[in-house]
Formats: sequence, C-alpha cells, structure tokens
Amino acid sequence: MNQGIDPALVEEAREAVSMTLRTRLTVSDWVSYDDAVARLSAALDDGNESALREAVLDLDEMAFRVSRKQGEEPDADEEDDPEVEASAARRDVGNELIHRIDTAYADGS
Repeated sequence: MNQGIDPALVEEAREAVSMTLRTRLTVSDWVSYDDAVARLSAALDDGNESALREAVLDLDEMAFRVSRKQGEEPDADEEDDPEVEASAARRDVGNELIHRIDTAYADGS
C-alpha cells in the first residue's frame, strides 16, 4: 500500500475515516461516505495521492456539515432524512481500513 504517498496525507485519511465513523449522518450521506471510503482505499492501493486527497476532502466536508449543523434547528427537509450512526458493517469496513493504514505506515516508510 505504501507507494510514496505523503505520510501526513495518509494520517489525514486515517483521521478522516475515524472522525466520520463517530458522527451521525443522513442515509444519503452514508452512501457518499461508502463511495469516499472505497475511493480512499483504492487510492492507497494505487499510490494515487491526488485521488486520496479528493477522498479525504469529501470526508472532511461531511464532518464540516455535521459540525456546522450542531446546535442549529433542522430544516424541514432534514427532519425527513434523520441522521443515524454508522452501521456495524460500515464500522467494520472503516476500522479495517484504519488497521490497513496503521499496519502499512507503522514503520514510517
């Protein structure tokens, strides 16, 4: 997996997955999360730093929207699409990806 990708970006990827798993997202946002995690995983496998950066930015945007909405009254359309926690399957996939990152980059290479 470690194919010359900036270790700081890899750490951002790890943190983005971990942070997003701790949030409550709408069902449609979880679908977007699934897509971003799949792209993130493929980018790591391919050593594609640009694609990795895009996936991290997508996950960060999801977290930003969640933090921005905290404490605000929901819009009418948001009440129809409630936020839910990550499913067990999503947590498993995310945690496996985090473990892969930790294992591949543990030696700092």
